[in-house]
Amino acid sequence: MSKHTVVYAVDPDGQNATQFIDLAPPEGWTVIDEMPATPVIIPQVVSAFQAQEAMARAGLLEDVEALIAAQDGTTRRAWALATEFRRDSPTIAALAGTLGLSDAEVDDLFLAASQITA
Repeated sequence: MSKHTVVYAVDPDGQNATQFIDLAPPEGWTVIDEMPATPVIIPQVVSAFQAQEAMARAGLLEDVEALIAAQDGTTRRAWALATEFRRDSPTIAALAGTLGLSDAEVDDLFLAASQITA
């Protein structure tokens, strides 16, 4: 679960109020309220299609498929036949490590995947 800060500020002319998530308002703007935003809940399970589509959109799918192709038969079958991917999977952790993805980046992929519909 990730937490963010939301700042509400008004422009120097006092005409436009805007919210800034995890950002400070521009110089000259006046903060009118600040509060923690609703925590973002990272989905722990996504469908295989959602996971693969999120990876494709992030430009990672070809790299992941090359890594999978070099693995043992069980891992290749799991990739080909799985109906879902779990965030806490050792395979996901290993792939992320090999690709150099941080936990936050993997969370972002799961979040993005959960919003994809076929």
